[in-house]
Amino acid sequence: EALTILEKSYTLQIDIGRVVCAKEDDPTVPHEEFFVNVASMGIGGNIAKKMSSGGKTVGRKSAKDKSKFFLSGMKETFSYSSKPISFKLDDEEERKADLFELACCNGKFYGSGRVIAPDGNVSDGILDFLVAETTSKMGAVKLAAEMRRGTDVANDDNRKRYTGKRLVVTKLKEKDTIYVQCDGTVVGQVGKEPTEVQVVPNSFPVIVPKVFNLGRADSFGPGRMVNRNSFVAGMGNALG
Repeated sequence: EALTILEKSYTLQIDIGRVVCAKEDDPTVPHEEFFVNVASMGIGGNIAKKMSSGGKTVGRKSAKDKSKFFLSGMKETFSYSSKPISFKLDDEEERKADLFELACCNGKFYGSGRVIAPDGNVSDGILDFLVAETTSKMGAVKLAAEMRRGTDVANDDNRKRYTGKRLVVTKLKEKDTIYVQCDGTVVGQVGKEPTEVQVVPNSFPVIVPKVFNLGRADSFGPGRMVNRNSFVAGMGNALG
């Protein structure tokens, strides 16, 4: 069956994301990681840390693991304190935020199917960013519920969307620990030096069946894609 799929498939080059952050156990030592779907820092990193400490990775597909992820997420939501950061997108001016979550999205989904980037596309040469601040615990719960329902998390005073190719993040309090996760695995932290996230366009080969059915009769052919966002959805469902 696998050979048949390979015979009837073609290779598609997609974007990936690159992260340069400090090691998880040493904020002074930088290292490099890559992601296909989503990298995040803030509460997403804390949830990934909590799940990995129990021997699990975020985003497992069983109902039991999804339930554990949801409960872990709710506990972290009520205990997590926002962290002050500054961030700079491409050549724009530096901004500051009281960070609850910063998601750097190549695909659409993270956290066991939550919609984090409705316009996410793994072949558009840019990343979608969501910077979420929160002024209350109920505000954090509302944000989590909207993502779980697939509601577009629109811009407001506490949530801003951006698109770009490169983001640089600096924590403003040295004592703060801000974990960085890539595709559900904690890979490090925002260290003494700024953390950098950037897109690496058209750099990762993926084997795609000529007919890629996601329940919407979406199909792909060599050199074209009828519905690119549907492929993003497939990648997100596989990894998110």
